[in-house]
This record gives sequence, C-alpha cells and structure tokens, in this order.
Amino acid sequence: VGTNLATVTRRVGTGKKGRRNLALRDDLPVVEHIHDLPQDQLNCPNCQLLRQKIGEEVTWQLGFRPAFFFRHKHVQIKYGCRPCDTAGENPRIELAPKPLQPIEKSLAAPELLAHVAVAKFADYTPLYRLEGIFARVDIQIDRATMCLWMRDIAELVLPLYRLMGQRVRESHLIATDDTILPMQAPEKASPTRIWIYRGDEEHPYNVFDFTLSRSRDGPAKFLAGYQQVLLADADRKSTRLNSSH
Repeated sequence: VGTNLATVTRRVGTGKKGRRNLALRDDLPVVEHIHDLPQDQLNCPNCQLLRQKIGEEVTWQLGFRPAFFFRHKHVQIKYGCRPCDTAGENPRIELAPKPLQPIEKSLAAPELLAHVAVAKFADYTPLYRLEGIFARVDIQIDRATMCLWMRDIAELVLPLYRLMGQRVRESHLIATDDTILPMQAPEKASPTRIWIYRGDEEHPYNVFDFTLSRSRDGPAKFLAGYQQVLLADADRKSTRLNSSH
C-alpha cells in the first residue's frame, strides 16, 4: 500500500521455468479499464445494506495496436494584392510552399515510405506480404507501386551511402563477409551475393554491397585504392592489401 507504481518496473508472467516474464515499461501509455459490480449486486447478500468500496486490485497486461493509416491534409495559403488586382496590375499572387517530400507528388508520406523500407530490408517482409497486410485494413497498395517507392528511396539516399562507403575505406581495418542473396530470375532464383564492410572504431559504419557473383571483382571495386588491413573469415585470413590486390 502506498507504493508509487510509476517508479517500479512491473513484470507480467507466471515465473515458471522456461517462460520469460514481460517487462512493462513505465513510459508506455495506459488505457484504464474500470470493472465494477452491477448496481443490483452492490447490496450485501446477508443484510441487504449497501456495501462500501474498501479497495481495488490492479493487474496489468501488455497491449498492442497495429499500425494505422491516416491522411495528411496539406493546406497551402495563397496571398494576393487586391488593390493591385483592382487597378489591373499584377496582383503579386504567392503560394506558401510545402515542405520538400522524399518523393514529390507521391501519395506516400515520409513515414509510410520509412515503414515499407524497414519492413522489407530490416524485417525481411516481402512486398507481396505487405500488400496483404495493408489489405486487411482496407488499404490497397500494389506491390509494384511499393517497389517503385523503394527504387526512388534508394536514389534519394545514394549520396549518404557513398559517403558511408568513403568513411569505411578510411579505416585502418575493415571486416568483411558475404552471404547468398537469391535474386528473382525468369526461370529460377539466381544466387547473387551481398557483402558487408564494417569500419573500425573511428569509422563505425556497416556498408552493404551487391554483386552478381562471389568473384573478387566486387570487393576489388568497392575497396579500390584501399591500402590498410582487410579481415575476412575462413581461408581468407587477415591480409594487407597492396597495389597488386
């Protein structure tokens, strides 16, 4: 009694072995549900007098609401000079500008583009699945449209990607590895490669590079001019690049 619930971390679960408890962060918003007895049950079943509230029990659950869609309404205020217009002169009409958008004249707002990009590239959710997920809330976005969005976003962040690659190549040591990345083809998926290049502590960037094969041409192109230490796994031991590599 008297404990300030806002200062403690509440854990929900049985505590049984093999089952992890859930930590409910205190900064999460709270939706309160009051559960009261119906009016016809408030009287004492013994003496029939009205019972008084003597306390309450509080339990917690972790809730979830799926992402929801909404509409941005952009209203650009337009100004003009009425006296000049009345005099037959240039009314000097000027429209307040809108903020620059990631994809101009696109229906997709920045947060929708970010959600699709994170879902596809960080959470590995194919666009056709996103299409179905959106359809469940009656929003129809074709996967081909989302694919074009991702192309436009890639072009938008290309300068940042190149800058990150440049900084990684300034590292004393670069760690690299590759993994197979199936790429759609007319007959069957093609086993392409995705390479990661990790910079040192002074250049802590993860930069990915795509190649059609595992040949040395891909790393040689990405690391062109690099003269420091390259660290790789398996038979590709730590090595110092020189002009012949």
